[in-house]
Amino acid sequence: MPPVYNKENLHNEFGKSVHLKSPVKNNVLAERSENLSGDSMDVEGKNMEVVEFDPQKEPLLRDNPRRFVIFPIQYPDIWEMYKKAEASFWTVEEVDLSKDMSDWENLKDSERHFIKHVLAFFAASDGIVNENLVERFSQEVQVTEARCFYGFQIAMENVHSEMYSLLIDTYIRDPKERDFLFNAIETLPCVKKKADWALQWIASQSATFAERIIAFAAVEGIFFSGSFASIFWMKKRGLMPGLTFSNELISRDEGLHTDFACLMYKHVVQKPSKDRVLQIIKDAVVIEQEFLTDALPVRLLGMNCELMSDYIEFVADRLLVELIGEKHYNTKNPFDFMNLISLEGKTNFFEKKVSEYQKWGVMANQMDNDMSDWENLKDSERHFIKHVLAFFAASDGIVNENLVERFSQEVQVTEARCFYGFQIAMENVHSEMYSLLIDTYIRDPKERDFLFNAIETLPCVKKKADWALQWIASQSATFAERIIAFAAVEGIFFSGSFASIFWMKKRGLMPGLTFSNELISRDEGLHTDFACLMYKHVVQKPSKDRVLQIIKDAVVIEQEFLTDALPVRLLGMNCELMSDYIEFVADRLLVELIGEKHYNTKNPFDFMNLISLEGKTNFFEKKVSEYQKWGVMANQMDNVFTLDAEF
Repeated sequence: MPPVYNKENLHNEFGKSVHLKSPVKNNVLAERSENLSGDSMDVEGKNMEVVEFDPQKEPLLRDNPRRFVIFPIQYPDIWEMYKKAEASFWTVEEVDLSKDMSDWENLKDSERHFIKHVLAFFAASDGIVNENLVERFSQEVQVTEARCFYGFQIAMENVHSEMYSLLIDTYIRDPKERDFLFNAIETLPCVKKKADWALQWIASQSATFAERIIAFAAVEGIFFSGSFASIFWMKKRGLMPGLTFSNELISRDEGLHTDFACLMYKHVVQKPSKDRVLQIIKDAVVIEQEFLTDALPVRLLGMNCELMSDYIEFVADRLLVELIGEKHYNTKNPFDFMNLISLEGKTNFFEKKVSEYQKWGVMANQMDNDMSDWENLKDSERHFIKHVLAFFAASDGIVNENLVERFSQEVQVTEARCFYGFQIAMENVHSEMYSLLIDTYIRDPKERDFLFNAIETLPCVKKKADWALQWIASQSATFAERIIAFAAVEGIFFSGSFASIFWMKKRGLMPGLTFSNELISRDEGLHTDFACLMYKHVVQKPSKDRVLQIIKDAVVIEQEFLTDALPVRLLGMNCELMSDYIEFVADRLLVELIGEKHYNTKNPFDFMNLISLEGKTNFFEKKVSEYQKWGVMANQMDNVFTLDAEF
């Protein structure tokens, strides 16, 4: 058996701190800086009293062996924020850019200059936020509900970054200018300054967790605020409907992210002093005021710089009230049009989204039917389903642990990081689904708790979990070997259990369970396909024998799981045929990885054509058709947005 998984092995040393130049104070800033010197703008807080911070005293950071499973919910307030984030999901295909180009051509040069540079900042900033979430917060925070929120936030920050990149790609025809803007962190000093401040907080080894929460609340709540307001100013003028609609969606997301940071801060036990909180917020305010009143003055849009400076202070005060219960600037909101993104607006947005997609209503009807089937199953069938769900409920959390702790940090290709970001969000959805199924079927609280803790209570589940966790913890296995191992986890460890639930579908039983199985099996099939694609891009591949060894190890463990430890005969299935099916699935994976089969076993289950490649394609086409995302985008865009960049 593999050794006990030690999470500490995975904590990387972060890079050197990014040097932060002190801000230039002039114009409006000279009157408002309150003698804030460059020396005081240090992430390390050198001018503040040093406070010892012990992570083990923090409930959010304390080691949590049950972090892989979502239920039972321990932090309802954090969970509610996650569900709000999930309800707000959108994609770039929902934004109509077809009318923007006529407005763009009629803008003044100064207005186009301003918008270009704001979009350049935004395009990079969401990636910086994600860097913090992946490198720091998602690793440090051990509360499952918060990890779910961060997972979904990572996915949405990628959507934001894609949206801004698409806007730049749409408006800017000159390839050299596009490249200049896409590389704004290096090419634009005003953008670099904001980026450096945020990056320094990510890199800091001395700043406490609480201080870094405040800093990134400032990034999303202050650094974005003035730019959001400037684009809402365009909306007030009736210009650029695609840009301004995307701004509505993104500003609501970022407002929720800022609210979540404040909620997390409320759960922190070892808080810094009020002076330290104020110092961090004031630093961010000065940088943002300089950005929009001097480096990229909003007067280019026809806005008043002093009023913008007031607005930034107003926003900072709102944040300070949430963090320390009091204002500092006591500045009124000078922009009445900013009521467009009020709390009421957010609420209506979320209600609209949930109403449009009607997801919960569909599922509720199916789960009602499940309970009547559940009561009529044999004891052996219920036993089997319980244990399969217990494995699944934990396994998606383990997959996410690998994505957060290893792959998302190691892989530097943006396209792949976007995929991993969305996969993290979807694995949380899967884990929630399995937890909900257990919570629905099992009435006894003790039995539920036993199943939710299956990694510790069920040896057959523990064995599969340990194999996967060993690959995460390994410091000797190569990146390519770990890609293969997790292709095996999602492509082999899940395959037999998926097939067993499809067997229930063939019998016309448990429609809620079997429908969720269809959705999740297709997701996991896509994740396995992506692992194979990533492996194709690896230069230093292991030998064919090494690949075969990893796959054979996974096959033996899965065969043992479903033919001995938790035999499928409990469902009325044939164990030998299940063993054949696992070998058949392994051969399909081996063909993708090394171009040849090993077992040469045929598919014994004709009903598994339900999740064939053709089935996946029809499924995806159906989903896209229902939501009409790609069709909308095709009509909106004159230019073709291709994904054929060098990987």
